[in-house]
Amino acid sequence: MAHPPIALMTEDFAAYHDLSQRLQAEELAFESISPGSPIPDEVDVVITTAEERGDVRHDRIVVHSTPQATVEETIRLLRGLEDVGRLVIGIDPGERPGLAVIADGHVISTRSTADPERVVDEVKALADRYEDAEVVVRVGHGAQTLRDRIVNGVLEAGHLVELVDETSSSPPRQRVAGERDKVAARVIAMTAGELVETQQPIDVPPGEIREIQRRSRKQSDGAVTISSTLAGKVATGALTLAEAVRRQCRKTKAS
Repeated sequence: MAHPPIALMTEDFAAYHDLSQRLQAEELAFESISPGSPIPDEVDVVITTAEERGDVRHDRIVVHSTPQATVEETIRLLRGLEDVGRLVIGIDPGERPGLAVIADGHVISTRSTADPERVVDEVKALADRYEDAEVVVRVGHGAQTLRDRIVNGVLEAGHLVELVDETSSSPPRQRVAGERDKVAARVIAMTAGELVETQQPIDVPPGEIREIQRRSRKQSDGAVTISSTLAGKVATGALTLAEAVRRQCRKTKAS
């Protein structure tokens, strides 16, 4: 019987649960083996925990840190990338930005992130993980305010940024939103862009202010509509929508 190329060797239930879910999400075949048991020759990479590392005998071992980082490291080893010289990170800006990671021309991860600030944190973590690699961050040209927040955050972190016009190669709108964001991020990562060297002024267009106000009504079940000033702070990342709604509710009750 053929064995998959990945072995998950741990008796830590929480680690197993998180890692198996992440591996399945990436459609990576794996088998579970108890620490200390023989490892089939077909296995290329073994994932285990720091506590169980001493019970594993294999040339390629990935020690679990976070599910995302562990699976990315596993994919890197499966691709035969012992050392990464160039890391390209593609970002599709939006409320839940899509992110794609390409190491020396090989896609090792595509995912959605929680918000623009979180995606900047992801970039910093990736750059730290691949500290010897040249890092290029490519950001799609859409969602202007969110895009500029991401660009400014990445520039502040000291990384090279390119702005990519991916209009001609955007994924079809009929895709599920999260999947579309990830596909768009991969397209952006693979497309050279225009170098951005300075912080971008954040000018929030009136249409975006109105959209944030509409969302505030929905979030508060029609109780309040936040002011344009508060909506502007949400757009620039100074406040979350929930914080702005709470402030508007307090102001409405006090008046």
